[in-house]
Amino acid sequence: MFVFGGCSAKGRLADLYEFDTTTGAWIDYGTAPNLRGRGGANLIALLPSKKLAVIAGFAGEETNDGAIFDLETKSWNSSLLVEELKDMRPRSVCVNGAFSGSAIVFGGEVDPSALGHEGAGGFANDVVVLDAATGHYVDTIPAASDDTDSWPETRGWSAAAATTTVDGKDCMYIFGGLSGDDSNPKRLNDLWQLTID
Repeated sequence: MFVFGGCSAKGRLADLYEFDTTTGAWIDYGTAPNLRGRGGANLIALLPSKKLAVIAGFAGEETNDGAIFDLETKSWNSSLLVEELKDMRPRSVCVNGAFSGSAIVFGGEVDPSALGHEGAGGFANDVVVLDAATGHYVDTIPAASDDTDSWPETRGWSAAAATTTVDGKDCMYIFGGLSGDDSNPKRLNDLWQLTID
């Protein structure tokens, strides 16, 4: 299990740890060079390339940059993903799933709340497609409908799991989260399935 960054008593972090489930020990892989500390980032397994990608997150504002950690060399790549992600809308506290052909990021906060964690900022409900080998931006699929019976409403702070359906198709399940705004924050308890073609 890998854990990246977050917020501590000392501020926002950009460090990576691995928990070895066999020994019960933590391994510290250090801080991503040149990447600002952040909370709410996506940590995505780039399956074919045996790398981890840190994508987006909140570093004083929503971000659309990232960094790559190589699992074979146990080291951070020296260059950040800036140009490769510039067309992705900055966001944090979104959910993601990794598949053999693509990595998917859904929703998230795109406009922080003036009330911090006491409120609800502006949220998205688009689907961002990343290259599964490199973590580079490929496309954004906007909400197909404003009808919340056919497409999840805007949200952040959700939970997600990537898996396969009983007929072998890649899919991501998205549960709950926070929607609304500072005046009317809305806690969600709905479950959605996104099938990856």
